[in-house]
Amino acid sequence: MQIDINLPALYTPHAGLAAVFGLCRLIAILRGVTPADAADHGRALYEAGLWIVEVPLNLPQPFDSIAAIRQALPADAIVGAGTVLHPHYVDEVKKAGGNLIVMPHSDGDVVRAAKAQGLPVHRASQRRTKRLSR
Repeated sequence: MQIDINLPALYTPHAGLAAVFGLCRLIAILRGVTPADAADHGRALYEAGLWIVEVPLNLPQPFDSIAAIRQALPADAIVGAGTVLHPHYVDEVKKAGGNLIVMPHSDGDVVRAAKAQGLPVHRASQRRTKRLSR
């Protein structure tokens, strides 16, 4: 059953993310990849039905990996960054072609930066052991 709710714009789900998330509720997190092999991993995940790929920013050259994956995948794939701890990273993700921001905490500045860029933002794990304290 679908419930129609009129939410303020700040809380309205991102249409692209909602469409892909409706098909597959998993986000593939690519830990330990390099820009040289990122595209191959991204393609394999996409072909397996995982259309949302996250590259953690604590990897070496994460923006290059995001760019490589974005160029390798069709437009309906969501390619984003995880471990986004500061709002200035949002611009770098967008420049690399990323279209999703994932953060391990709730930071209003990161949310506002993502919304200003038109990017969906998602707080990672709900488990206490996976959260990052500020």
